[in-house]
Amino acid sequence: MPRAILTILAVAVIGLGVAYSIVGFPFEKPIIYYSLKTTQGSIVSAVEGVETDEQGRAFPFYAYTFTYTANGRKLTRSIQKEGRLNPEFVDITDPIPITVVYSSLFPSLAQVDDDGTITFGSYVIKGTLATLLVYGIALWVIVLFCRDLKQEIAISKKAECS
Repeated sequence: MPRAILTILAVAVIGLGVAYSIVGFPFEKPIIYYSLKTTQGSIVSAVEGVETDEQGRAFPFYAYTFTYTANGRKLTRSIQKEGRLNPEFVDITDPIPITVVYSSLFPSLAQVDDDGTITFGSYVIKGTLATLLVYGIALWVIVLFCRDLKQEIAISKKAECS
């Protein structure tokens, strides 16, 4: 039975990891989407770099800092993402206007609306796909575990009869 517990824990950890990689931090985005507001802001700085993992593989990343006004307060937020920096953000001398999506409940939770597609519906679709993927993996692991368990029971019954 300890094997069953370890299998369930492994499925849970893998499932949370997959969900996180698809949807992101599970508590921040639902708050943003639940009380969605938009405002104008500005990207004030951006940098680009390359990180290297233990095997020596290089992964490009970029980070940018933007300012916006929410609920009468001027806020600043920095975000780092994988990939290459948009060429228009290289060597920023003047702030670049952007649309910022933020939570009216927690104005410090914000992100840049790159293409106008940040909606509650898009988040629900991503969350549903992540959930289906997690349950699919869990079902697959459980089926494999049950098959192995049946084989072990059959082998032990044969050994007892001999």
